[in-house]
Amino acid sequence: MSKYQKNVSMFDIDGRPPILKCLPLSMQHILAMIVGTVTVPIVVGGAVGVSPTQITLLVQYALIIAGISTLIQLYPIGNIGSRLPIIFGVGFTYVPTLVAVGGNYGLASILGAQLIGGVATVLIGIFIKKIRNFFRI
Repeated sequence: MSKYQKNVSMFDIDGRPPILKCLPLSMQHILAMIVGTVTVPIVVGGAVGVSPTQITLLVQYALIIAGISTLIQLYPIGNIGSRLPIIFGVGFTYVPTLVAVGGNYGLASILGAQLIGGVATVLIGIFIKKIRNFFRI
């Protein structure tokens, strides 16, 4: 028997559903990822007042990073990744904050704040077991 079973549920991690089921689901997946990833740089770039060239670069950067992070989830490296087609893209949660910071301090401040936030998130992830001890009852 091969590594992948044919005609099993599309929810099995090693399943291979028929192509007629895969195509619409994959198109839905791609459209959801692209629309969500492209919209935020356009909104933030327009609100901050950057040039169309810079907005294009922001969209390209967002798509590249979203693709890389989705591939890391799909094809894990060590313990990082779930082997599931999880979409990683840009979130709308921080748009008001990004617009406020970018409106006052410019695009460079947004990128710097995101770098600091990313480093803080990685550090919290590394030390999460020790941090949990502070919140136990």
